[in-house]
Amino acid sequence: MNKTLILTIGILLGASTAYFFLHQQNTVTAANTTQERKPLYWVAPMDPNYRRNEPGLSPMGMALVPVYEDVGGEPGVIRIAPNVIQNLGIKTSEVFKQPLLQNIRTVGKIQYNQSLMSHVHPRVSGWIKKLYHKSPGIEVKKGEPLFTLYSLELINAQEEYLLALASNRSQLINAAKNKLLALEIDLNTIQRIASNKKSEQHITFYAPQNGIISHLNTNEGEFVSPQNEIMSLANLSSVWLEIELTEQQMAWIVIGDNVEMTTSALPRMSFFGEVDYIYPYVNAKSNTAIARLTLANTNHQLKPNMIADIQVIPNQLNSVLVVPKSAVIRLGDSNRVVWAMNPGEYKSVNVELGQANEQYIEIISGLKAGDQIVTSAQFLLDSESSRTSDLSRYEVKPEAPTPSARTLGVIKAIEGDVITIHREAIDKWKRPAAIVEFKLDNFSKRMNIGDKIDFTFEIQAGEFVITAIHQVLNGAHHD
Repeated sequence: MNKTLILTIGILLGASTAYFFLHQQNTVTAANTTQERKPLYWVAPMDPNYRRNEPGLSPMGMALVPVYEDVGGEPGVIRIAPNVIQNLGIKTSEVFKQPLLQNIRTVGKIQYNQSLMSHVHPRVSGWIKKLYHKSPGIEVKKGEPLFTLYSLELINAQEEYLLALASNRSQLINAAKNKLLALEIDLNTIQRIASNKKSEQHITFYAPQNGIISHLNTNEGEFVSPQNEIMSLANLSSVWLEIELTEQQMAWIVIGDNVEMTTSALPRMSFFGEVDYIYPYVNAKSNTAIARLTLANTNHQLKPNMIADIQVIPNQLNSVLVVPKSAVIRLGDSNRVVWAMNPGEYKSVNVELGQANEQYIEIISGLKAGDQIVTSAQFLLDSESSRTSDLSRYEVKPEAPTPSARTLGVIKAIEGDVITIHREAIDKWKRPAAIVEFKLDNFSKRMNIGDKIDFTFEIQAGEFVITAIHQVLNGAHHD
């Protein structure tokens, strides 16, 4: 016989047996509870939608199974004997709270640290006379010459400075000197102009910081103006690592999450950091978001544009209610689980889901910590329970407010954290004036015997506890 046919028959027989066990148990339970009960109808073991008003055979030739009215009083409750539970392979798991963590693996790219970049622009128009470095990638030190510029504007500014020096008027001298500084002529050059009493045709400009020339956008002899970037300098003592995230991964990432980075260029090394920025948009083309962190790069081992393998370990410390993902029955318009109400009693209930990782899924509503839910054979139980279940859980009743009242009273005695007060009548409780002992914790107001106080108290576990002292009327302290 064909192996596929044999396997199919085996599956059908197994499912039929399980379904038979389930309905037989309902029949036995019902029979033990109420004598001479009649079935509501008969159904096919493999198709609960096939119903008949009398016994018979299903289209597959199986005996129809009787269905009785539920005797438990609560819709959708299934009751199963211990031996049937074992035969069906029903297993349960407890609903519990724990941090729901998700290790994220993705890719990233090393970039220049833009906060350590310098973009070199001329402050005036002119011609590049000499370029000291003619290709990008060259490392320069702060104060090294970068280029010289011939500019009529620079020459005129120098002449103004020389005229101010000749006038010997300090106000004019300072204004002319500040103009040269604003045009980024360095202080040594200004002092040399003053000493030589002569303007210079070609002014040299120097590196504002250590770094490498990341971009070079000009050549000797070219005309440049303030809108032109001549070059940019990148300090590689630290770099940015930009991480690509899908929209699903974005929900797990927050600033401060730990990141481990490896790269094939440095196979024996791992680099660690924390997410310090998440870009507030998603790339329209790739549908990915970017998270960023800063990595120290003292030895310049990390090169811009390197591709890196990333593992993000979220630092979510808040515990949430979780269940195994396998326990959830996902439907088109709802999600539910089979709740093990009591030993041998089961019911399908709707749940609202939150985030999920590889093993667990968050339960926002529908269950509480300590509940037992079915993790194996739940689909069989759900198909039976959901036909009559209202799919509701239970109503969470609001806690009753703690009884409290505000009144006036005179202090009769103070012993440790117990204070005896002759309080006035409490009209809302229809209580007359009385001498009562109250518990008093963590109050800094200074009170003495004989003081009259305005206070609020609560009844907690049968004790009168003062929760607020509004005024000490005859004491040393007043609000």
